[in-house]
Amino acid sequence: MPITLSAKGSRNVVTAAEAEKILNGWKELLNTSEDKTVVEIDLSCRTWKSEVLAVFETFFTEAVAPSVEILKIDDVIASLDTEDGLDSLSFFSRIFADSPIVSVNLNDNAIGTRGLERLQSLLKGEKLERLYFHNCGMSKEVAEDLTRILAPRASRLRSLDLGRNQIGSEGAEEVSKLISACTSMESFEYAGSRPLKQGTSALCNGLVEMTKTNKVLQVLDLDDCLFGTGEEEDDPVHLLVQAITASPSLKKLVLKDGALEFDGLVAVIDALKASGAKLSYLDLGALYFENEGAEALVEFIKDSQLGSLVELHLEANSLANDGALTVLSSLTESKLQVLNLSDNEIEEEGYQAILDNPIPSLKKLLLKENDDEIEEDMIEQLRKLYPSVVIGEDEEEQKAQASSAATANASLDDLTEALQEAKI
Repeated sequence: MPITLSAKGSRNVVTAAEAEKILNGWKELLNTSEDKTVVEIDLSCRTWKSEVLAVFETFFTEAVAPSVEILKIDDVIASLDTEDGLDSLSFFSRIFADSPIVSVNLNDNAIGTRGLERLQSLLKGEKLERLYFHNCGMSKEVAEDLTRILAPRASRLRSLDLGRNQIGSEGAEEVSKLISACTSMESFEYAGSRPLKQGTSALCNGLVEMTKTNKVLQVLDLDDCLFGTGEEEDDPVHLLVQAITASPSLKKLVLKDGALEFDGLVAVIDALKASGAKLSYLDLGALYFENEGAEALVEFIKDSQLGSLVELHLEANSLANDGALTVLSSLTESKLQVLNLSDNEIEEEGYQAILDNPIPSLKKLLLKENDDEIEEDMIEQLRKLYPSVVIGEDEEEQKAQASSAATANASLDDLTEALQEAKI
């Protein structure tokens, strides 16, 4: 079996001594494995200075670079001075420039114009298909440079995540030119990159052009784009529905905070019907379509999505008690595993509707920012009904912190386990 090399541990600046320890573990793993092909290397969520990375250079060059396909270097320059961070990015680009890299994860790294320049050799890889630049502080200028670098290989791109950046409306116009040429794109994520109405129109134009020839789009995350209700002729929703209609393979759709309201929601539902897509994940949070919108939505779900939909997010839509009843009573026979009804003004009557209309497949129910005066016994009944019920605002954060602490404490346990398995 091909090998994954991981350097999990606490979120700190890795020392040369620790790097040596990690390297020795990797070497032993390769020595005790029948298949010595390294296909993935994961250095994520730890900080690496270039002088520490130098400990790996010979090993990477000889044992990793010729075969590695997946490079996870997300959040690897946190807390470093600018020049140190740039030097680390240069290291990765230089070592893996000629590798058969298919996927590069650069999420959560501050990448400015100079950082992108250092990464050019890596981003021009002949086999590169999947790129992740989530939360990288990208400006309009950086987005423009990135689209220029990727343009010659746009037809090969399958995944592109540019979410949580500061690209703005003008930068979105440049991104639009790139995605219009992405004939093989399966996943496009642009959550929270501030396109405003002008940039949203540009992005949707690009999607319309792309979907004229690309029928394999599965993931479309446009959280915080401004589509409008369709009342105005220049509302981007008119373009959005064209792109959705032409996307029969769509599995995940995120339109949260999209200003669609009821009319825009209905237009999207009609587009999904026309596409024939079977969704597994749908996020329509903060669109403010109220109970009337909930009725239209659940009718669509009952007609064609009950057998496929696994995760549904409807937070902040002013559903109130009647909306909660509309949703719950219509999904009792669904395969839903996650349902988000947070911030919907749901009171005791709505909570009772949830108890009276259980969804057998449901594993997680989110009810944050609703009535905080619900009787404790009702909350206990909910917790007995489903494995995870999140009511308090900080419950998920506490769980995430506990999970992070457990990962840090584990340190090199995964590597040790891999070594033990290899010897068996």
